[in-house]
Amino acid sequence: MDQIRSFFVVSLVVSSAFIVAAGSLRHVKDPKWHNATATWYGSPEGDGSTGHRANIRERIVFHVNEGSTPYWLSLLVEFENGDGDIGSMHIQETGSKKWLEMNHLWGANWVFNGPLRGPLSVKITTLSSGATLTATGVIPRNWAPKATYTSRLNFHN
Repeated sequence: MDQIRSFFVVSLVVSSAFIVAAGSLRHVKDPKWHNATATWYGSPEGDGSTGHRANIRERIVFHVNEGSTPYWLSLLVEFENGDGDIGSMHIQETGSKKWLEMNHLWGANWVFNGPLRGPLSVKITTLSSGATLTATGVIPRNWAPKATYTSRLNFHN
């Protein structure tokens, strides 16, 4: 019994020393390191590929996510070449001169909360270089959730 008690006391002392030492550690920002972004093209469960990779196609496609309505639009952007990092995305109704800013949801998913009428144009700006592409009328008037619409554009590598 004394041997078990001694083991417990030693474990407690070592654990306490580690906790105290960890509390005195601090993060030092190294100017040589930069934040990175990535887009996962696998399933939400993370269990492998869905059969394609980034940069495999020549044109950017926009997938209208399930649950989208004329009052809430969620788009997944796929196959963007070049920088591959979307910094901002805007949407424009046909006949309007106003670009409406979309909100970044997660990964390559962007949403707009408000009434929209198609056809819709989409403007993508990359985070790294600030390059911009505009896919005019890429999403048709009769767009539907779970549908994918292919643009004629892509960023060049």
